[in-house]
Amino acid sequence: MTTETLTPPEEIVQRPLNKSIHKKLADIQGKLGRIDKSGTNDYAKYEYATEADFLAAVGPLCAEANVSTVASCIQHEVNAWESGNKRKTSASVVIELTLTCAETGESVVTTMPGYAEDTGDKSLYKAITGATKYAYWKAFRLATGDDPEKDTPAKSGDRNLTEAERDKLAGLMKTNGWSGADAVQFAKQFPGEQITLASYQRALAYFGTKKQPKE
Repeated sequence: MTTETLTPPEEIVQRPLNKSIHKKLADIQGKLGRIDKSGTNDYAKYEYATEADFLAAVGPLCAEANVSTVASCIQHEVNAWESGNKRKTSASVVIELTLTCAETGESVVTTMPGYAEDTGDKSLYKAITGATKYAYWKAFRLATGDDPEKDTPAKSGDRNLTEAERDKLAGLMKTNGWSGADAVQFAKQFPGEQITLASYQRALAYFGTKKQPKE
């Protein structure tokens, strides 16, 4: 009589399904609190959250969730001119922030425009830094207590743009192919349907990129 030894079946291990990138982002967003502000504008006397503040808050949670973040500058334009005895530069950029799940390869992408001026050659780096910071801000729904589009006047009082500010914005629009009708359409999203100091920086970023032709 032959005795057959049966090999026991391998232990079946129930592995949890991988979370989608959107579920992971939702988990990260739920864990984030208000962002610290380590930056100080000595001239205007206010504090602000720097790019490093955003990365310090987001980085550890992304690493824990196996989510990588990569910011790339996919579009940029730099202009230079003489102002008095000083050389000034301006830069318009578009930043692409890619968030990828290291387990599944699934990713989401967000883009953010940026604009900056400088009396030296740092306008491009300032524009990239600002746009990257806002890309993280919107992607992770970070809370800083700041709102560049706040409808109510700031402590210093909101106001209409000065002639110099209007000329600067008009020149930027002309360079990038925007029209007065585009400015009117853009301003309709604000109270009073005009671009004021509260929306000026957003207007610079918006019109600081080349107008894309309609398909």
